[in-house]
Amino acid sequence: MEAAKLIALILSVTRVSESARILGAIPTPSYSHQVLFQPLWRELSLRGHQVTVLTTNPINDPTLTNLTEIDLSSSFKILDDKLLEIINSSQNVLKVMQLTIKTFHDVNDFQLQHPEVRSLIDDEDQHFDLLIVEYILSPMFYFSKRFRCPYIGLLPLDSSNINYRSFGHPAHPTLYPDMLMGIHGETSLLERVQLILFELFMVCIAPMVRGWEQEMAWNHFRDTTPVETIRAEISLLFVNSDPVLHYNRPLLPSVISIGGTLARIPTKPLEKNVREFLDGASQGFVYFSLGSNVKSKDIPARSMDVILATFRRLPYKVLWKYELSDLPNLPTNVFISQWVSQMEVLGKCSTP
Repeated sequence: MEAAKLIALILSVTRVSESARILGAIPTPSYSHQVLFQPLWRELSLRGHQVTVLTTNPINDPTLTNLTEIDLSSSFKILDDKLLEIINSSQNVLKVMQLTIKTFHDVNDFQLQHPEVRSLIDDEDQHFDLLIVEYILSPMFYFSKRFRCPYIGLLPLDSSNINYRSFGHPAHPTLYPDMLMGIHGETSLLERVQLILFELFMVCIAPMVRGWEQEMAWNHFRDTTPVETIRAEISLLFVNSDPVLHYNRPLLPSVISIGGTLARIPTKPLEKNVREFLDGASQGFVYFSLGSNVKSKDIPARSMDVILATFRRLPYKVLWKYELSDLPNLPTNVFISQWVSQMEVLGKCSTP
């Protein structure tokens, strides 16, 4: 009798769980796009799911036995080769958009030809229960058709209006300015005109972009599903925006704001010389970094002179993430380092 009661008690508190086979695809060759979602892949694998991720920045943690990573870091070269041309065209928004979109389509095309990716596509015995994919360009979405599974979109920042509208989300161009325009709050008449013109531009180039994507869908997946259809079939969209920091806008139930919830990124201690430099910043310090794609070493000489002269006049110390070991005419209050643990720097407090 007592044994029966014990069994009944155990059954009453037992929960049934199932593991899933999950395919992740973050094709953008940018550390900031990749590192944000690394805690997601780590946690899913630790919870028993079999996770395969297409990434340009693998975690490379051998203890994560349920995590398989396909290293696409070779696609960085495509972006690096085009980045300076894109930056030098910054005064022409239309040209920048066209160059950027074409470059990232070239990146997607290159990645889908990767031998391990081709093996994944061609293996008839391969299957996945869910696709989690960066919701920017469409070619990677066709994995959901290949494996007959639903997909969830991820964005490392807020979504553009054209993305929102592709699955029926309200996106009025002047009520909710496109994040790509950098216009916030109350808008002037001129700003509204700019927003409308930008919207018309996006509408005009959409057929060209969708044409590239449709061609890649056929070349790599032999799939003729219209791009518009597959973009609309998204099940959920996780957007890295925080309602507290962004203007109010209605969101569909399928759009989830995840701003600040995935920032559990393992950090490395600051190097001794960097730590000592910051410890000596009695009046505080400035951290200057252009990220991982734009290189400080490529700043034109004239602009570099302006930056150095500005830093020299500051009463603060300046920590600069700079790719080379030496910088001529470096002010005494500036310290350069080829790599900096940014999370540690931003979390450091300087006390007088």
